[in-house]
Amino acid sequence: MHALSADDALHIDLLLGITLTAAQAGDPVNVQRLGAIEDDSWNWVPGRVYLGAEGALTQTPPTSGFDLLIGAATSATRITLNLQDPISLE
Repeated sequence: MHALSADDALHIDLLLGITLTAAQAGDPVNVQRLGAIEDDSWNWVPGRVYLGAEGALTQTPPTSGFDLLIGAATSATRITLNLQDPISLE
């Protein structure tokens, strides 16, 4: 498993879900596809959350590569997942 990047067209159909922890290559990870994820270090504004560059989550819609809506921030520290099909922006 590796981080996807919204600016890499080869990643457009590879989303499995959101990992719940960081891990080294080859280590097991937990992946979530549904429901809510909370992280006290987040500081979201309520609204849409997208896949960004290098696996980062962002609230700025991408302008190149592909658009992949992950879900919505429902509070500063919570995202409700609603993984959508990617849309190519190329």
